[in-house]
Amino acid sequence: MSPALTTEQRIMAAIMGRGEPMKVSALARHLNYSETTIRKVVKSLTVTGILIRTQEGTYEMAASKKATATKEAPVSPRGKRPSSVERDDAVFNAIKKAGKDGIGKADLATAVGQEPGITYLSVWRLQKEGRVAIKRVDGSRTPVYVVA
Repeated sequence: MSPALTTEQRIMAAIMGRGEPMKVSALARHLNYSETTIRKVVKSLTVTGILIRTQEGTYEMAASKKATATKEAPVSPRGKRPSSVERDDAVFNAIKKAGKDGIGKADLATAVGQEPGITYLSVWRLQKEGRVAIKRVDGSRTPVYVVA
């Protein structure tokens, strides 16, 4: 299950996907939103400098944002940032290295060199992908993470 996209993300993806400026009415039809909603979002994106309005009344990605968007394109089909992908891989490798006995949250955070909260986010994403399972050993209240 992929995470929900915001209206801003959908508008930017539509403009980037077309590769050409789009009018508000075309965006509304393409994304199945009202023109009022599109105008509000486009206005906020224009104020922040992400979009620019052309003389023809169409909107396009700002040149600096276009270059950034293509460089920082999501690596995973789920849309994870490259830094998250690297953290998730490091966490997965540490869990894999622990073997069938698994590894606890605190030990995993130490092994990877991250805060426990960030480590848990990686474990949660890996669990959603079906790569990691959480189990309890010998009736212990503390869960351990193992490769699924």
